[in-house]
Amino acid sequence: MAAEPLASNLRRELKEYVLDRLPRGVRFQLREARRRRHVRRIRDLPQLDEALRAAYEAFQISDADGRRALDGIEFVIDQQRPRDPATDAYRRNELAIYERLAGRPYGTENERSLFDVAEAVKRPFPYRTGSAEIVGDQLMLLGFLLKAI
Repeated sequence: MAAEPLASNLRRELKEYVLDRLPRGVRFQLREARRRRHVRRIRDLPQLDEALRAAYEAFQISDADGRRALDGIEFVIDQQRPRDPATDAYRRNELAIYERLAGRPYGTENERSLFDVAEAVKRPFPYRTGSAEIVGDQLMLLGFLLKAI
């Protein structure tokens, strides 16, 4: 079985498992929130840059604001992708998408993240966000996963 359908099936099954175990009122609230959620679909890089700048500014206010900003955007690539991720055609396609977004060819040197290790050890995610909502979501996710296992 290809990796993409397997991951998709696992996500769907986990979502169904979690939703089935939530109280009826919570399931209703989730459905209503999903209906109200507006996602801006972006197809060109200047608009994406603008949306990411806005998200960066929102992160300066709080982690929760930044996450809400990112949740409201989706970058859409209007092209057919090779179906089998094990093929060279799929790899070339993904690298072309990377190069389009990054403006340079892929290289591992592009994948560095700058962060303070000592601070991350002292205050790891999700606690570093300072958001009770994000910490709660993370703990509930871990609880649901452990219960499912």
